[in-house]
Amino acid sequence: MAQIMTMEFAEAMNEVVRELAEEIAWRYEGGDMMAASPAIEKIAKTVAVLKEARYEPSEAAVNLLAQYKRQQN
Repeated sequence: MAQIMTMEFAEAMNEVVRELAEEIAWRYEGGDMMAASPAIEKIAKTVAVLKEARYEPSEAAVNLLAQYKRQQN
């Protein structure tokens, strides 16, 4: 990563991603999560950046991505 992510920025991004992931999981519970693909793909990108910066992404985001992947298969 060319620039170093500050801890404060990582925490803020993680909180936004957690909120979005929880909202999507609630809204599409038992439904067609593929309708939220654009937002979920942005969550996936953010989770990847957080992991690259060695910051543990929220459990809600990781769980949502796993559920999304299962629905794709």
